[in-house]
Amino acid sequence: MSWFYKNIHSRIIRAKRNLPEFKQTVLSKRENEVFHLIGNGIERQEIAHMLDISPKTVDEYKRRIKSKLNLRNDADIANKLRSL
Repeated sequence: MSWFYKNIHSRIIRAKRNLPEFKQTVLSKRENEVFHLIGNGIERQEIAHMLDISPKTVDEYKRRIKSKLNLRNDADIANKLRSL
């Protein structure tokens, strides 16, 4: 492959990494559980108790969910759940 095509190829790869549609949007099993619980209005303390994890871990899962699904808050999570 010539220098020109290698340069173009590397630019395309870098551009794809920066586009939101290439972001991982698949939730892990635990993130999916937390997603459904939050979407159904369950409070973080109760989620932590139900899943036997700390409230800070719930917060981390919530942060990942919002990042992966491009959501801002719990209401967005509930709306997304309803739209599925």
